[in-house]
Amino acid sequence: PYRGGAPAIVDLAAGRVQAQPVINELLINPPGTDDAPNEYIELRGTPNYVFPAGSYLIVLEGDTSSTPGTIDDIFELAGRTIGGNGFLVLLQKNHPYSPHPNASVYVNTGTDDGWGSGSTSSIGHRGNTSLENGSKTFLLIQTTNPPALGMDLDANDDGRPDHPQYASWLVWDSVGVMDLHADIT
Repeated sequence: PYRGGAPAIVDLAAGRVQAQPVINELLINPPGTDDAPNEYIELRGTPNYVFPAGSYLIVLEGDTSSTPGTIDDIFELAGRTIGGNGFLVLLQKNHPYSPHPNASVYVNTGTDDGWGSGSTSSIGHRGNTSLENGSKTFLLIQTTNPPALGMDLDANDDGRPDHPQYASWLVWDSVGVMDLHADIT
């Protein structure tokens, strides 16, 4: 997986340590025939933390039979708040879950199923209405140079980001997911 980031921020004057937000849990290919409405994403961080402008969760293609390193999904997080219990949960439309009452919960209530996309998503998602199954990498980033759907971060497919825009991104956390039948070369 793509990895980067910075250490925790220490505010000695106030006596606080603020850890960067992280990807805590993902359910991206639930059992059964339909992924929607059962996929979810859970982020963890400092309670009541507000994501600054330019905060995103992006999903990169990981299958070598496709175009690895290409951005397939983008969740815009700017202005979203981590709940009082330290969790932020993203849920699909018509989900079956009962999240903790102290978590910040964002549910797609847009006109499209699953995550929706663009104007059909109420949670700032662009891409497929369900996350594509297979190998992928999730990146939690902050940047002044926003990601774009279809952007190939790994043009030579060597598993390392080489797109010039990537150098300006602060990668808070990343998680790589391998397909059961991953086509590793």
